[in-house]
Amino acid sequence: MRYGSPVRDRKKVSYTELEFETAAEARLPRLVFVLDADAEDVGIPPSGLIDHEFGGRQSAFRRRVREEEARRLEA
Repeated sequence: MRYGSPVRDRKKVSYTELEFETAAEARLPRLVFVLDADAEDVGIPPSGLIDHEFGGRQSAFRRRVREEEARRLEA
C-alpha cells in the first residue's frame, strides 16, 4: 500500500492527505476507510501494507486519521 504521491508544491504531504485536510478545513463530511494492518487476513500480504519510501509519513497519517475520526465521533 503506498502512502501516495507527494503534492508538487508541498512535498511532505500526499494528495490523499491534502484532500483529507481540505475537506476538514471546509467542514465537509469525510468517509474514511483505514485498513486494519493487524487483521489476520486482509487479502494483501503484510509486506504490501508498508510503503518503503514514505512509511513514516504513512504511519503518521494513518494515526492522525484514526485520532481525528475518534474525536469527531465522541463529540
